[in-house]
Amino acid sequence: RGKVMDGEVLALANEIGMSGAENLVAQHVAGQAFNAEQVVALRKLLRESAANLSAVAKKAAASGSDEDLLAFAQAKDRLQLVQKTVAGVTAEAGRALRAFRKLPGEADPKAFEQMMQEATGKTLFQLKAQVKLAATLDDPSKMNKFIQNADKRSAGGMLLEAWINGLLSGPSTFIANGLSNGILFVQSFGPERALAAIVGGALRTVGREGTYTRLGEVAAAAKGALEGVSPAALAAGEAFKKGAAGLLPGEEEAVSGILQGVLHDELLPRGVLDTKATIRDVQTGLFGLLRGVRDGILAGAEITRAGGVEGSPFMGAKFDVQGQIPDIQVRGVNVLPVGTLVRLPGRMLATADTFQAAVNYSAALNAIAYRMAADEGLVGSAFRQRVAQLRNAPTDEMMLAARGEARQLTFMDKGGEFVRAINYLTSRSINLPGIGDTQILKFVAPFTNVVARILDQTVIKRTPAGFLSRELRADLSGKNGNIAQDHAMARMLFGSATMLAFGALAAEGYITGSGPKDPKKNAIWRLTNQPHSIKIGGTWYQVQKLGPLGMLMGMAADLHDIAHLVEEKDYTEAGSKLFHAIVQNTLDQSSLQGPAELIKAVETPDQYGQQYIKSFLSSFVPADVNWIAKSRDPYIRQTWGVLDAIKARIPGESETLHPKIDLWGEPVPGREQVGGISSVYYQKASQDPVNIAMAQLGMGKAAVEKKVRNVDLTPEQYEYFARMSGRMAKQRLDVIVKSQQWETIPAYQKMRIINETIDGSRTSAEGLLFGKWPSILVQARDDKMTLIRTGKKPIK
Repeated sequence: RGKVMDGEVLALANEIGMSGAENLVAQHVAGQAFNAEQVVALRKLLRESAANLSAVAKKAAASGSDEDLLAFAQAKDRLQLVQKTVAGVTAEAGRALRAFRKLPGEADPKAFEQMMQEATGKTLFQLKAQVKLAATLDDPSKMNKFIQNADKRSAGGMLLEAWINGLLSGPSTFIANGLSNGILFVQSFGPERALAAIVGGALRTVGREGTYTRLGEVAAAAKGALEGVSPAALAAGEAFKKGAAGLLPGEEEAVSGILQGVLHDELLPRGVLDTKATIRDVQTGLFGLLRGVRDGILAGAEITRAGGVEGSPFMGAKFDVQGQIPDIQVRGVNVLPVGTLVRLPGRMLATADTFQAAVNYSAALNAIAYRMAADEGLVGSAFRQRVAQLRNAPTDEMMLAARGEARQLTFMDKGGEFVRAINYLTSRSINLPGIGDTQILKFVAPFTNVVARILDQTVIKRTPAGFLSRELRADLSGKNGNIAQDHAMARMLFGSATMLAFGALAAEGYITGSGPKDPKKNAIWRLTNQPHSIKIGGTWYQVQKLGPLGMLMGMAADLHDIAHLVEEKDYTEAGSKLFHAIVQNTLDQSSLQGPAELIKAVETPDQYGQQYIKSFLSSFVPADVNWIAKSRDPYIRQTWGVLDAIKARIPGESETLHPKIDLWGEPVPGREQVGGISSVYYQKASQDPVNIAMAQLGMGKAAVEKKVRNVDLTPEQYEYFARMSGRMAKQRLDVIVKSQQWETIPAYQKMRIINETIDGSRTSAEGLLFGKWPSILVQARDDKMTLIRTGKKPIK
C-alpha cells in the first residue's frame, strides 16, 4: 500500500464510514488483520456505539418501557461486540445480535422476560439496574469502561477487595494518613518554601532573570489554607457521599489513590471543588446528607411495607460499578449492605484525601497569586486587590501548577514511568480455576501506588540519591523553569539539613534507626531501643509511618551507624549496613513488607515459609478487628500455626493463647499507641543494667527453641521452659552485672560470662521440664532408638 500519511488515514476512515466499520465487525473472523484506516474507522465506531448506548440508557431510564429496555440490551450487546473486535479477539464474540430479533409473537411479559434473560443472561430487574447506572454516563470512554466491567466480577476479585479494605480498616491507618499528609503540608509550605525564597533571591542577585519564589508566599499559603477549609470540607462531604475522591478545578480525569487498580471509581460521578464555598454551604451540605439518609430509610421502609420493588426477585444482589462485592437485597430493598460496608475504609480514605488535596490546592493557588502580583511590582492595597483577583479568577496555568502541587503532597499524582509500569504489572488479572480473574500480585504488594510516591518524595526529592533522577536534574539545572529550580534546591537543602540534624541526635542516642542486621543481635538491641524512634523524656516514640520526614529520620540514624564503622575502617561491614539501611527503611513502609517476606519464604522456606503463610492468612482478619483485640489484650501472644495467628487477631480469642515469653521469662506486653488509636507506638526506655550491658556489647541471643532433645514442645511446655530458663538467667545476671567487679572485666570476658550464664540456666530449666513432663525424655529416647535402627544419624 506504500506510505500512507495520517491525514490520508483519517480521510480513508471517513470514506469507510460507520456502515463500513459495521461490516468489519460483522465479518469479524479468526486471524483478521485490519489496515490503518480500518482500525481508525473501528475506533470511531467504538465511540459512536458508546455514545449511542448512553442516549439509549437515558431514554430507557426515563420511560421504563419494555421497548426501550430491549433497545438498551441490543445497544449494550452491540458495543460489547465492537469492543471485542477492536481489541483483536480472534474468536466470534458472544451472543449473536440476531437473538434480539426473535421477539415473542404474543404480548406476554413472562415470555418477554424469558427471552431477554436467554439473550442477555440478565433478568429484567438486573437490566433495569444497569440502565440506571449507564444513564449517568455521558462520556464514551466511561461507557466503554462500564460495559467492560459491568459483568466482570469474580470470587478472586471479591476476595481481594475485602482483603485490601480490611488492611486499611484500622483507626491507625487513618491517623497515619492524616499525620503524614499534615506534616508534609507544613514542611512544604513552611520551611521548604522559605528556603526556596532564599534560593530564588540568591540566584536573582547573581544574574538569573525572570520570576522567583517570594518569602511572602509562606504567609500567603497559610492564609490560602485557612480560606480553603470550608470548600475542602464541602468537597470531602461530596466525596464521602459519592464514594470517590473529588476533582480539583480544571481536572477531568479521575485521580489515582491508594486503591488504584482495585476500586474502579473512575466511573462514579465526582464533585468538583467549589473554591468559593462558605461555612454556610458546608452546613447546608451536611443537613442535606443527613436528610438524604433519613429519606432513604423512610423510602426503604415504605417499599418494604408495599412488598418490595415490582419485578424484583425475592433475594438478589445489588452490584456497584465501583466494586466487586454486592449488597444483599430482598424484594429490591437493601437489607445487608455488605459491599458498602466492606468498601467503607476506601471511601473514608478518599474523603480524607479529598479534604487534604483541596486545602493544598487553596494554599498553593494563593501562594502563586502572591508571586504573580509581586512580579507585577504592585504594593499596598493594589497588591492585595490583585492577589484576590488572581485567586478568584485563576488562569489555566495557575490551576495546573496548584493542582500539581496539591496532588504531589497527597501522593495522588500520576507518578513516573516506573510507577506506572509497576501499577500495570500488579493490576494484571489471571484466570484461576474456581475463583476466576484475580489480581495475584495485589496480594503481594497491594499499595505500591502510594508507597512509590512516598519514596519519590523522600529518597529522590530530598536526598543526594535524587541526582540519579533525570527529572530532578532538569529541575535543578533550571530547564523546567525558575520556580521548579527554587523548589528542587530547597527540598534538597531541607532534606540534607534535616538528615544532618537527625544524625547529630542519633549520635547522642536520641534517635534510632533499623537496628542491627543480625536477627539475634537485633532482638537484644530491642530490649533497650525501639526502631525508627525518637526519645523524649525517657520514652521512645516510633515515627516511621509519618511519611517522608519519618523516613528521613530513620535513614539518618542508620547512616550515622555506618559513618561510625567507616571511621573504624570497617568498610565491608559499613557497605553491608548501608545496603541494609536503604532496604530496611524502604521495606519498613508496611506496604512493601509483603514482597520482602515472600522473597525470604521462597529462598529459605524451612525458616520463613510457615511464618509467611501464617502472616498472610491471618491478614484476612480486618485491621479494625485486630485493633480491638490488641486494645483488650495486655500481651502479645505466641502462635504455633495459622489458626493461632488468626485467633491472635480476634477479640476474646487472643486471650485463649499462651503469651509470648521474652528472653528473661516474662510475658511480652502489647505495644502501646499514643492515644490508643494512632500509628505512633511508644515504649519506655529500659533502665535495666543487664539489658543495657548486652546491648552495649552488641550481643545476640535467640529465644529458647520450641524443641528440646529434638522433641516438639506443646505450648504449655514451651511457656514453662521459657519462663524457668529466662527467670533463672536474669536472677543470676542481675547479681553479676551489678557487682563492683563487673566494670573491670574485659568486654570479651563479659560476653562469655553472659552466654555461659544463659546457657547454664537453660540446661537447668531442661531438668525441671523433664521432671514435670517425663514423657519428653521417653519420646527423645524412642526417637533416638528409631534412628539407630534405621541406620540414620541421630540428631543432637
